[in-house]
Amino acid sequence: MVLDFFISLVAVWKIVIPVLAVLISVVVLIGKSGLKIIAISLPAWVVLILLVLASYPIIKFIEHIIRHRKRQPIDLYGLLWKPMFFNFWYPQPICPHDNCECEVICKEIPPQSYQVVSSMTELKNARFEYRYIYECPIHGALPRVPNEDISLLQHKVKKVMKK
Repeated sequence: MVLDFFISLVAVWKIVIPVLAVLISVVVLIGKSGLKIIAISLPAWVVLILLVLASYPIIKFIEHIIRHRKRQPIDLYGLLWKPMFFNFWYPQPICPHDNCECEVICKEIPPQSYQVVSSMTELKNARFEYRYIYECPIHGALPRVPNEDISLLQHKVKKVMKK
């Protein structure tokens, strides 16, 4: 995840560096003018209204964090997917059994490098692609999960969660 962030940062450096330069210059400009003291006399009720309006975004942010943490896992592809705190992170697969909540482990089994084929039935039964087995540390192999890589499943679930 962090590596993906750095790769995307390298790809857009021509945009990011000028934007950062402008932001830094604005902060420095505001910082220099922020040292001046301006006295304004306002009635107490106006100050109270300004404080309420200024605290509204902070209260909404706290409400968003509380609501975001209470999101329930989604049941897709035979696994429960726990949404992460930040939306740009990929969801984590957890065991679908009742109250287990163990993180699922994906085992990748490569095909045999040499397979002797002497008949058509053996050719039909031969495996030439990777197999993916999803296991819970407590319950063992999970049966309803498709034979796909964990990163592919995470991409699919993330698209579903965005809708």
